[in-house]
Amino acid sequence: MGNLKNWVVTIDFTKMDMNILNYAKFFSKVCPPDKIYFVSIVQDSDSDRFFSDEYQVFRDQMVADQKLNLAHRVDQYFKDSKIRCEPVMLTGNPFEELISFSMRNSIDLVFAGRKEVSGGSGIVSENLSRNLPCAFLLVPEKSPLSLRNILVPTDFSDHSGLAMAVAQSFRQSDHEINLFAQHIYQIPKNLEKSDKSPEEIKRMLHIKADRKMQEWKSKDPFKSESILTLKGQESFPELVMREVRKHNVELIVMGSKGMTATDLAQLGSNTLRLMKSAGNIPLLIIKRENENVKLLKTLDFG
Repeated sequence: MGNLKNWVVTIDFTKMDMNILNYAKFFSKVCPPDKIYFVSIVQDSDSDRFFSDEYQVFRDQMVADQKLNLAHRVDQYFKDSKIRCEPVMLTGNPFEELISFSMRNSIDLVFAGRKEVSGGSGIVSENLSRNLPCAFLLVPEKSPLSLRNILVPTDFSDHSGLAMAVAQSFRQSDHEINLFAQHIYQIPKNLEKSDKSPEEIKRMLHIKADRKMQEWKSKDPFKSESILTLKGQESFPELVMREVRKHNVELIVMGSKGMTATDLAQLGSNTLRLMKSAGNIPLLIIKRENENVKLLKTLDFG
């Protein structure tokens, strides 16, 4: 699953472009792709078809000019790169066009910016992260252009294993990268009324969590540090971000489920909440290869 060879980098002609192009250039050295499509989408409206032919000619020229502008921006960052780069202008509904393009071109990874200050509506949305049939990298405005510490939240599922495999592939290309696997567990309700003391319950749960972590990591060919976190009043994102700050984490890699229509409609509350709480830390959401493709084709995205 470390084969993130075909990328899409979304461009929307706002100040965010400089950040996402900078990060894409940096990330291409950590995880070299075969090809990057730099995609910008001009949104259509239902009323466009009612305009005159002269308007359509003007609009087509505007799109052509935007493509030249897009090519110029890409050239500023990737002129000396050996990676194949292709600027692409699309028209239509941004959400639908990006998903269709990703499916048609067997895209493995989509970059999108997470804005806090920059203008523009952008292309990032929860719908996009839920429905993309590939990995999704959310790039904040002030992303660090370095990668020494990676955090992988895990529930010991197959999807968490995929996330760790991707993190391991980064470490394989740079052995100076440190991996942290964090498991967050909590006291089950049926134990809250147990006759055991709170300290004994916590000790038992810690031993159980540690055993599960060691079993999960037994398939891990690289060294990663285990972090076991007992959940109290703090939320999942707060507990993750606490470790991010403690260990100077520069990338979070997280697995996402999406095999059924129900899962597709609900990316996962923890993932979605973390997307909103990750601050300046890039968040890489990993999906199983070709995940959601069959379902998306039935929804006419193919």
